[in-house]
Amino acid sequence: MDVIFWHYVARCVLCPVAFASCAVVWVYPLLLRLARKKNFVDIPNSRRLNRRPVPVMGGVVVFFGLMFSLALAGCLVEELSLSYYLIAAMAIVLMVGVADDAVGLTPRVRVVVEATLVAMLCYLTDAVVDNLYGVLALTHLSASWALVLTVVGGVGVINSVNLIDGVDGLCSGYVMMVALLYGVMFSVVGDVSYAVLSFAVLGALIPFWLRNVYGGRSKMYLGDGGSLLLGLIVVAIALRFYAVGAAVLGGYVVSFTFATLSLPVLDTLRVMFSRIIKHRSPFSPDCSHLHHSFIRLGLSHKLTSISLVAMQASVVGVWYLCRRMSVGYDTAMYLTAMYAMLVTWGGYAVAELFSRKAGTTELNILTKEID
Repeated sequence: MDVIFWHYVARCVLCPVAFASCAVVWVYPLLLRLARKKNFVDIPNSRRLNRRPVPVMGGVVVFFGLMFSLALAGCLVEELSLSYYLIAAMAIVLMVGVADDAVGLTPRVRVVVEATLVAMLCYLTDAVVDNLYGVLALTHLSASWALVLTVVGGVGVINSVNLIDGVDGLCSGYVMMVALLYGVMFSVVGDVSYAVLSFAVLGALIPFWLRNVYGGRSKMYLGDGGSLLLGLIVVAIALRFYAVGAAVLGGYVVSFTFATLSLPVLDTLRVMFSRIIKHRSPFSPDCSHLHHSFIRLGLSHKLTSISLVAMQASVVGVWYLCRRMSVGYDTAMYLTAMYAMLVTWGGYAVAELFSRKAGTTELNILTKEID
């Protein structure tokens, strides 16, 4: 058994991580020079936290590392069988995001493309949220309602992940944590293909995160191409686990999925409702996200990212406690949701309270030197 276990770890965990990491380390400086040469950079403006232009080819770097890892892993893992539709969807959303970085796209165009891709994945992979296991007194959903719920939720998650990409290391750090969690869970349920995918994503993000946080003047941003790509990947692996995870978790798969997605989703919902209350478009840009409040509080980019990822991990920890105590499926969901709202919405309120007492304003975070 030990030999089989370590053989699995070597083939399906260590190799995908190593392949992806090595590919990113190799291609990163090449694309960094290309981005600078072609002036494909994030230009500072009234909402940016950077004081100088920063290349935004990070999404291409991560995609290259991921594809390189999956190609080599396919030679070692005979069970590896990922849908070409998933790979195509990743490539399409990356191109849409890069186009948005280059020329700017309207929110409507992006939402239409994202909804189409999520619907395509639902139809072609047969992965939809069709059973809530008693949460909100709902069990099996009709095919049409399941598709609507999945597409709307999927688009929301993609854009939520995109919107947390506001400080160095937050988006990539969050997805690293999600990839690790789902990689372990896919291994538990025996879904080798998605376990390899999850660990390949983890491997591609590790060196990027290090350069993004500690790279100084050699850092690169994910850009919309990278954050939208990571958002789609999170949706794809979450939907897949929702479909296969019930074999091990039963109805706890609902609260587990929510726990892993809670921080970006709840923060985005708070921001959008806040804008609506102020009679503004929910898509209008501002500096009211949770990471902005932590920066106003005086935290660095690194400490802000680590703090928020730790908060997200604590939500998963609460879910785990509910699972260990064998509370009901719906109770586990409600307790996890209440704790998630406490740390996200409550965390924002506390951070804003202390930043106001310290006299920190929105202008302060826009004039800080960020390296």
